[in-house]
Amino acid sequence: MKFYQCLIISIFCYVILLCSNSEAQTAPSSVVYEGPSIVNESDQFTLTCFAGQFPVLKWRRNGEEIPFELFESKYVLQTGGQNDTIRSSTLVISSVSAEDHGNYTCTMDSDDYGHELKVNFAPPIKLKAEFGEGQRCQKTITKPENCIFITLFKKFSMKCVADGFSMNNSLTLAWYYSRNNSEYSLVQPADEGRRKVSDGRIDWTLIKGEEVAYYTCKLMHKKMVSDKEELVPIAQDIFEVQALPIAVPVFKDFTVVEGNTLNVTCAIAGKADRVTWKFINTEKVEKILLNGTDNRVEMKPFRGVPDATVLIHHANATLDRGTYNCTAISAIGNSVVDGSSYVRLKGKYAALGPFLGICAEVIILCTIILIYEKKRDKTELEESDTDQGPETKSSPDHGQDSVRYRK
Repeated sequence: MKFYQCLIISIFCYVILLCSNSEAQTAPSSVVYEGPSIVNESDQFTLTCFAGQFPVLKWRRNGEEIPFELFESKYVLQTGGQNDTIRSSTLVISSVSAEDHGNYTCTMDSDDYGHELKVNFAPPIKLKAEFGEGQRCQKTITKPENCIFITLFKKFSMKCVADGFSMNNSLTLAWYYSRNNSEYSLVQPADEGRRKVSDGRIDWTLIKGEEVAYYTCKLMHKKMVSDKEELVPIAQDIFEVQALPIAVPVFKDFTVVEGNTLNVTCAIAGKADRVTWKFINTEKVEKILLNGTDNRVEMKPFRGVPDATVLIHHANATLDRGTYNCTAISAIGNSVVDGSSYVRLKGKYAALGPFLGICAEVIILCTIILIYEKKRDKTELEESDTDQGPETKSSPDHGQDSVRYRK
């Protein structure tokens, strides 16, 4: 009897031991990670942890909880589970960078040694520009090799090159430009082939003043983000295109009525900080025009360039007639071509003389025509009376004789 009791107790203990081993297999106390340990900079990283004893999985990096802001911009968290006892959580980093290097854990367990992530940092990519015709700049805020000095209204080309870096289908080069401290905009083709853009290259058949600006070349990596293709910049550099401005008068020769406001405007091609004016009267006497030096003189900006318009109130035919020269001033030098406008002034009643002359000509012409018509009518009337007298005397007698003859 005791033998059977011992046998039953042994079988019961064996069953309990098997059940405990089964539970240990289905609900491991350790945490298992699946994911790469080494990734390249800017690549995507995916790490999944499996844990069976923790109802809540919370990711940490280097022992500190990952900031919530990163989950809104860079990190993606995916939770799930295989069964009731094993839970899983997946951490996705869309583009790995230097700050992502470290040890990742998903639990607070002392036995959770985490997953060590190492980032391979690619050598810095150096972008350079291959310029067409031009000279190196004397003054620039960029690196000297990143600046080119050109001549406006001529052919020009600029190409961006990733030095020592092999391009592939997932990479592309794009140009952006900024003028007058504005936001950078993508450079696109314009004016029916005047400016062509392709494969990191810009070709101008004729470059204009508004295209003298700062240019940024960006090396972009095509990536799938939330099932959409996006361009992520991985390298960029700033380049500058400089040119001496050109001053062009809006009107080269015009006339102003005395007493009105004289308006002379100079249009600037290129970049200029301001415009200076010089006046030369009919006696070849030069005078510098400044804002406020004369109560009648006023300077105003034109197309964003200060003092590009000069106004002279109550213009005087003696004082203000002559040539107005404008010069564009910039940080790299003055305008290569100065603008010149010649202004004539006439009195308020100057236009009345020609008008009165025309009126006098019309009156004289009408008088001549009237006298001629009257004289012609009088001559025709006298000739008519002379021709009609003899006929009226002979015709009645002739008629009477004819009547008597027929009787």
